[in-house]
Amino acid sequence: MFLAPFVFLDKGDVYYPSDMATHLASTYPTVNFTRLDSAPESLTMSNLDMLNEMGDNDVYLTSSSPLIKMPSFLNGQKPNPKTLQTENAISCVVIAVDKGAGIVDVFYMYFYTFNDGPSALGHKVGNHLGDCTLPANFSAETLIEYQGSTI
Repeated sequence: MFLAPFVFLDKGDVYYPSDMATHLASTYPTVNFTRLDSAPESLTMSNLDMLNEMGDNDVYLTSSSPLIKMPSFLNGQKPNPKTLQTENAISCVVIAVDKGAGIVDVFYMYFYTFNDGPSALGHKVGNHLGDCTLPANFSAETLIEYQGSTI
């Protein structure tokens, strides 16, 4: 049996886990700062891999709205105060890896469109848009290793 971790956000946070579909709907693909006209009209998780054939590692998602105006999609999906869930939002990906001998590693990766960086010497530094620590576009992750399990 697999149990998902509880994740609690700081009450002072103003940026929340983001819905991946909302992020994709708020962007368009570019290569060398030029819009890819051959890309699908609407990007989804189902057609996102098509971009690999259109520019290899040089395809970037660009905001449809000027970032200087801090469009609302940057804020993410605020959890419901009663259920503590990001309702109507897919903001986490779960990857389970069966390592054999009854050991299963389960990675929980939380997606944030915008990561508000820390302050240093009185200045904000390290803000990231669609940034990641390990897998692309994911800002945090949790690993739980289960013993006596199989997928």
